[in-house]
Amino acid sequence: SDNSNPRLTVLIPAYNAGSKWLLESIKSVMAQTMKDLEIFIVDDGSTDGSVHAVKGEINDPRIHWIFQENMGKPATINKVMKMARGEFFAVQDADDFCSPCRFEKQIAALDADPTLAGVFCGYDISILGRRMAPTFLDLTKEECDTLIDRFSMPGHDPTACYRLKKIIDFKYAEDLRVGQGIDFILRVGERSPLSKIRGCFYTYRIHPDSITRSDPAMRDRLAHEAIRRAHLRRGLDFKKDLGNSTKTREDNRVYAIFIMSVKEHQFEGKYLQSLRIAFDSIRVAPRDPCYYLPLLHCLLPGVFKRWWKSLR
Repeated sequence: SDNSNPRLTVLIPAYNAGSKWLLESIKSVMAQTMKDLEIFIVDDGSTDGSVHAVKGEINDPRIHWIFQENMGKPATINKVMKMARGEFFAVQDADDFCSPCRFEKQIAALDADPTLAGVFCGYDISILGRRMAPTFLDLTKEECDTLIDRFSMPGHDPTACYRLKKIIDFKYAEDLRVGQGIDFILRVGERSPLSKIRGCFYTYRIHPDSITRSDPAMRDRLAHEAIRRAHLRRGLDFKKDLGNSTKTREDNRVYAIFIMSVKEHQFEGKYLQSLRIAFDSIRVAPRDPCYYLPLLHCLLPGVFKRWWKSLR
């Protein structure tokens, strides 16, 4: 079929992603029920040979392969956004994967409301081959607007599917190696409506060593910088708001994802599932007290809520 004018462009930026995970990620996009798409796979100066290895295993005319010197993820996204021919645009991380109906459902929501700049979906996490902590609740345009006003994320950055003409004037901040998604979503959300569909259609892979060895101080500093810039744009005092508990940011700490999943299941009255999720959290990092917080939320939601609020 003619792919000169696809409806959707999907970018998979890869830097030392590992050929096993990268192959799974690419195949999940190739297997979409929404067939009218093009896929950009960008090797961003990898040294592990993973993209070359995967390229030898895949033959799909919808794929564009790009090999470049290391530019970083934000610069790579900016480069491909200019090359994209699709009406819609999405970025999938190289070690994540998605459900076959993901883009069909997100594009249906975008088609149904031409004012929307982007649509998020729920996601779960994969640790050591096990999928856990699904989130699935939807958010209306109004609910997303409220979150953007509070400097909070309506959804996990790579679950977004955007209407390209609504975001083409925006650039990802190339000086934010982490936190560029927060900065981008806040800027888009300040200008145009966003929403989130119901359902869990994306899997975020977490490597066990990254749970204990990640650099939360660096991530927090760059997330703070994204939010400081949003205050500047809106003419607000960042230092004054810093201690305000309603001003929250996207929290990618793994235990926070478990808490969110527990809260959504309890909201739907799925108490047994919420308890199972809480015990999964403890199994992930039994020596870290933070991973017992989802269980505290299950057993003592009122106490947990007051304590959690006092920390933020």
